[in-house]
Amino acid sequence: MAKELGLWVVAEGVETEAQLAYLHSRHVEFGQGWLFSRPLPRDEFVAFKNKIQQRYGAAREHMQNPRSVPIEREGVE
Repeated sequence: MAKELGLWVVAEGVETEAQLAYLHSRHVEFGQGWLFSRPLPRDEFVAFKNKIQQRYGAAREHMQNPRSVPIEREGVE
């Protein structure tokens, strides 16, 4: 429904590979949680965000909300 309305879905609290696989199966594109990173101090967060933006170049325009990242992980589809 969110996609039909032009909205982004952000999954919060992603902690396991099983949760990530489920989210992928439901076409959820963004997430945050311990699976991706522990809470970071500001300076570490900025470095982490910059690394993610470089890695996912085409997704850069989707990084307007700095608290969410694309939920792709190597080896998980």
